[in-house]
Amino acid sequence: MTELHTPDATRMRRTLGRFATGVTIVSDRDLTGRLSAMTVNSFTSLSLDPALILVCVRNGAAMAAGLTEPGHPFGVSVLAAHQGELAAAMARRDRDASRAQGFVDMGAAPVVEGAVAQIVARVEAVHPGGDHVIVVGKVEALRAVDGPPLLFLDGALAS
Repeated sequence: MTELHTPDATRMRRTLGRFATGVTIVSDRDLTGRLSAMTVNSFTSLSLDPALILVCVRNGAAMAAGLTEPGHPFGVSVLAAHQGELAAAMARRDRDASRAQGFVDMGAAPVVEGAVAQIVARVEAVHPGGDHVIVVGKVEALRAVDGPPLLFLDGALAS
């Protein structure tokens, strides 16, 4: 039997990295209409009735301000296996989403064109979550297409 360890940031990252997740890009527009986007793998369905999703955003992230405003619209795009380059670009701290290609408006929010799933939601609730903020979104529109998703496992993108 393997020895158990007290959690620290390195052990948490290594242990939880064994859980394969999908890769999403969360996107919105600020009051001037400028596109903001970031790669997020902390995303899940929360409720079917009502239709709610959950995303976790690092405290201090550039997008955190908009995503903590009640009613603020945002998009979630579940990336396709071939969209690893975009995922990496939107994961960088110095990203400039306004220069990124491949975003289209779907209702009230931008989403990634060619993603295997696209969701538009509005901020329903926000909860503190350690070094992140937990954003609950009420789903307004969604669509899905066939195709393999992009995955994240052991700190790397995979398909």
